[in-house]
Amino acid sequence: MDQTVWIGAGAGLIAGAVAVLLVVLVTNRQRKNAGRDLLDLARKEADRLKKSAINEGREEWAQQEKKRKEALKSRERKLTQKERQLKSRETEIRAQGKAAQETEMQLKLKEKLLDHKEEEQATLKKELKELVEQERARIESLASLSMEEARQRLMDMARETYESEAATIAAEIKGNARENAGRLAREIITTAVEKHAAETASETTIKEVAIPNNRIKGMVIGREGRNIKCFEAVSGCKMIVDETPDTILISSFDPVRREVARVALESLIRSRNFSPRTVQEAMKKAANKVENQMREAATRVLKDLKLKVHPTLLSMLGRLKYRTSYGQNVLDHSAEVAKIAGGLAAELGMDVMLARRAGLLHDIGKADSNGSEKSHVTLGVEVCRRVREHPVVINAVMAHHQEAPPIDPISELVTAADILSSARPGSRRDSVDSYTKRVETLEGIADSFPGVNRVYALYAGREIRVIVEGDKVDDGRAEKLSSDIATKISEEMEFPGAIKVVVIREARGVAMAS
Repeated sequence: MDQTVWIGAGAGLIAGAVAVLLVVLVTNRQRKNAGRDLLDLARKEADRLKKSAINEGREEWAQQEKKRKEALKSRERKLTQKERQLKSRETEIRAQGKAAQETEMQLKLKEKLLDHKEEEQATLKKELKELVEQERARIESLASLSMEEARQRLMDMARETYESEAATIAAEIKGNARENAGRLAREIITTAVEKHAAETASETTIKEVAIPNNRIKGMVIGREGRNIKCFEAVSGCKMIVDETPDTILISSFDPVRREVARVALESLIRSRNFSPRTVQEAMKKAANKVENQMREAATRVLKDLKLKVHPTLLSMLGRLKYRTSYGQNVLDHSAEVAKIAGGLAAELGMDVMLARRAGLLHDIGKADSNGSEKSHVTLGVEVCRRVREHPVVINAVMAHHQEAPPIDPISELVTAADILSSARPGSRRDSVDSYTKRVETLEGIADSFPGVNRVYALYAGREIRVIVEGDKVDDGRAEKLSSDIATKISEEMEFPGAIKVVVIREARGVAMAS
């Protein structure tokens, strides 16, 4: 039974295996048939794609070939057109060459004609020169004069004939110009000056200090003059104590030292304590006080003019408070020049603030000119350059005393304003000796010209009248003589303002009846 079971089980297993094998065989056959079908389809699709690609390639090649042919045809047309243009240009060049040859031939012909004419002209010139020489020799023999002598005589006659007329015309033109220019200048200057008024000159190199009584004077002098010696040594000023009652004089050419000494002396007198120690203390306090006063004075001027300057220039402007020139306070004079220059600039449409600045600083060198060998102009230029002032301001400092030509009209305005401020009545005081010397120099210059009979200086040297001899100087030459005298005065003298030169000619006819 067990064997039968095992045989049955084996048969069952064999039967199952055979069934599985049969299924696998059937499946493989189906797969082979399906693969064969797919392969056939792929071949057919490949054939179709190949045919399609071949057709598309043929079409693309046909299109490219067509484009290539069209491009070749276009290039051929362009080459043909270019060839035609070259042929046309060649024809033109040939025509131009032919014309140039013809022109060259004409020029050569003209050149030959010109050479021939030049030869003819040279011959004619030579013949003409010989004729002129012959005629000149004949004229000289007849007139008993050489050519140069005849020319000189003719020029002298022409000069005598037309000099008087020219002088008259020049005088008329100058008169008209002077009248118009003078009227306009008077209007401008009057408008500028009338806006400002200044005080007259009054200060000197000596300061007076009042003394209450002789007892205080003795205290100031000290035992054996000890206090005076100490004061003079510390202050650098000379103290003059003479018989003048209730007065002590302080003398110095340095205005700042003089003012410091005055303030210190008044302080010592008020304290009634005069000794070498108190003198030194008083001088230090006075120096600080004067320094503050100078700074305040300069600040007031700058505020009035609406200007700002470098601190170095501010300090120097303050020193001008105690500096005088011919009795005129230099700080007041500088402020006055600044205002007049600004007024003139306003009337003429120029830079008002720059004109004020140049006018204020034109005499800045006078703050350090005491004891210096350099002029105040040189010192002023040096300090302005050191603080990098405006070039027009530096030029105005130099130009107001003709040490350099003006580079800007504002420099001319500053010079004019300086003259106006210096020359106005009451602005300056002059010594009798210098006044006499100036008048004598004026009269000497005018008297040095030929034909002058007498010379008179009038109006403190502001006008000179020249009397000429009527038979030697006519009306035209009188006008020229006045201009020549004025020019020589300007070249040889330095003076503020202007000097008027008046030439007077008088002719008299006198006869006696008997």
